[in-house]
Formats: sequence, C-alpha cells, structure tokens
Amino acid sequence: MDRHSFLVEVAAEHFEVSPLLINTVMVNHGHIPRSELEAFQ
Repeated sequence: MDRHSFLVEVAAEHFEVSPLLINTVMVNHGHIPRSELEAFQ
C-alpha cells in the first residue's frame, strides 16, 4: 500500500466515510489528478 492509499484509508476511518468519497473530494478540489480517482474504481 502506498502512502496516499494509507492516508486515504486513515482519513476515511476518521470521518466514517468511504475511501472513494475522500478521493472524490480531493479530485474535486484539485489536490490529486482525476486519473487517481479512475484508478481507484
């Protein structure tokens, strides 16, 4: 597991949401490229 995936998992657990939601918000705010979200699905 890479660092990004680990941090997304930790954030998702903390906020009690899915990792996909964390990644979607990060894409929508321009913090990660959309290709990262496509790779997640």
